[in-house]
Amino acid sequence: MKKIIIVIIMIILAGCTAVDQNKAVLEDSQFERKKECALLAGKAKQQMEESYQLAQAFFYSIFYSPKTDSCVYTYGLVLSGESPNETGSFVLADFFTGESLLSETYYNASDDEQLLSYVIREKWNGQVDEYR
Repeated sequence: MKKIIIVIIMIILAGCTAVDQNKAVLEDSQFERKKECALLAGKAKQQMEESYQLAQAFFYSIFYSPKTDSCVYTYGLVLSGESPNETGSFVLADFFTGESLLSETYYNASDDEQLLSYVIREKWNGQVDEYR
């Protein structure tokens, strides 16, 4: 009976060790991905600028997203008008595919406060946090 209990305890301990090792490997892997994404900031900015000829684009950040298992970057666009009455967007895009994952448009000339850039950006920031 004691041998069975000892074997069960050893199996449990081996399983816990394997889980800890897998977790460490995953954390190392995510660290490397985060580092690789950070090194792509210049290329992401260039990619963004080349994508927009008629809009003024502003690069914000790039980061590794566990949600997409990819590098994603954030930026803003002024689509039309001039400050303080411009229309624009806040965008989250996948670096490798160029796909827009999230976009929120604001209208600073609107009488509806919920459509103004500072309200829309706050909403967008919350959505972007889901990708971090």
